[in-house]
Amino acid sequence: RLARAPTQTLDFELDVTAGVSAADSSTSGASQPPEPARLLSTNSATAPDVVLGAATISVGRGEDATVQLSDLRASAEQFVVRPRRGGGYELEDRSRNGTLVSEKVVKGEAVELHNHDLIEVLPACKVGRAAAIGFLFRAPSVSAAAASAVASAPTDAVGAAAGSSAPTKAGAEASDKATVDAAAEAALPPAKRPRLAKGGAANMEELFEGATCIICQEVLHRATSVQPCLHSFCSACLSGWLKRRGPALCPLCRKPVAAVTRNYTLSGLVEGLLKAHPDQQRADKELAELDAQDALQEAGYDLAKFLARGAAAADAGAAAAAAAPAPLLGGPAPAAAAGDASGSEASDSDEAEGSGDEAGPRCFHCGDAAWQTLGAAAGLLAGDVAEASGLALRALHGNDFEREMLEEWLRGHRGGRVGGMGGLGGALAAALADPNPEGAPPVQVRFPGAAVVAAPGAAAAAAAAPLPAGSWTDLLACRPCAVAVAHGVVYSLRERIPEGELPERARGRPRCWYGRHCRTQGHKPEHAQRLDHICEQTRFR
Repeated sequence: RLARAPTQTLDFELDVTAGVSAADSSTSGASQPPEPARLLSTNSATAPDVVLGAATISVGRGEDATVQLSDLRASAEQFVVRPRRGGGYELEDRSRNGTLVSEKVVKGEAVELHNHDLIEVLPACKVGRAAAIGFLFRAPSVSAAAASAVASAPTDAVGAAAGSSAPTKAGAEASDKATVDAAAEAALPPAKRPRLAKGGAANMEELFEGATCIICQEVLHRATSVQPCLHSFCSACLSGWLKRRGPALCPLCRKPVAAVTRNYTLSGLVEGLLKAHPDQQRADKELAELDAQDALQEAGYDLAKFLARGAAAADAGAAAAAAAPAPLLGGPAPAAAAGDASGSEASDSDEAEGSGDEAGPRCFHCGDAAWQTLGAAAGLLAGDVAEASGLALRALHGNDFEREMLEEWLRGHRGGRVGGMGGLGGALAAALADPNPEGAPPVQVRFPGAAVVAAPGAAAAAAAAPLPAGSWTDLLACRPCAVAVAHGVVYSLRERIPEGELPERARGRPRCWYGRHCRTQGHKPEHAQRLDHICEQTRFR
């Protein structure tokens, strides 16, 4: 209805309860007021939230500023925000060095503000999260915009404006969630930002993919960036990656790493994203394990100190490994009884290998002194369940879930114990007799110090000659080459199991980006079970 005040100014009271049930109206008593435009502070310690209206708002260090900043690095008058003639708001920079608006530098000019624009005076990536000064622009609600339009519209527009409705509680919550999502999207590197779906709404799946560590393929925990490329990873994952021997390289682009720093901006926005989507939160136990493995944090993110500690630990480990005897195939073999042919044969070959005698049989692959035929080496596993399981675990790159799937399949389809002749030992012997049947994926063997060597008929990944055609049972091999062949054959056994014959919990899983080469599958059981690793690498090659 219309009420004319003595000043001849028209005041409108709009019925904004249309569409709300009578029960809701009786309990609420009054409709919710429209939400005005706001500047939401990204750091309440350095700047407050600002409600925008018809007046011009100035932000800066000066005494006359509407919003006063205490940091000396801000200008006396940093920027002003004022209403636009056609509706909405605009920002005009009045600083010495400019103001960042959604990562674009605005200096000495005015730009229109759009919903969820990120305004940064002192970016967190430059000054740290504690000292950062920034605002997130939230546009007025539809009702507020309509009311503003009605106030400046002629009288005959009243009827159309009266149809506007106030936002519901669910709508307000959705708006807050969208605000968090937009802030998280704005903080991501351009390469990680999601494409926008129709209507301008960010695709949540792509947004979370942008906030995912490519090493563990989980939402970033304690986000840490490498310099100069600025790719970000979980701190613990990056710590494990950089512990490897060789130069420190970025896991994504393989550029040399000059330094590592915590990405507080990304960490804070990922935290906000998880608050809005708690179903994506990782388990507390898993986060505690990551923190315990985080050597970068222990070193204070000092790369030189971290690498020095890693080199010292690696040297100590190498010295211990050099002092230990070389393991047999799948572990130490049982002690042979007196007069046992296999025991005396292994002893003789050990002496020949240690003495460097050029006489005697040679390994089919490398030419060193032979240890056993591949068939005899496989026989060492036939009666020992523990050694059979250990061999399977190593062949499957430490993935205990895939080892369990292989053993369950062997028990169901070969009718024997894992270590019996009906289990892994028997399956290994049968596969050596006919390693590459027609239609089956070829066996790939990674010999010590060489790239993958493929079976005959397959594309070899190395310049070395492919493995011989036909049966491999009687091939003489040194101990390291025998171990390599056994690993390749066991992996092939698991690879050839049809998905329909696997247990239900192993079917229909998405493939890991890194496939069989994933470094996470061996120490994260949840990751090993959730993703299929019996495949080749598809990303980040």
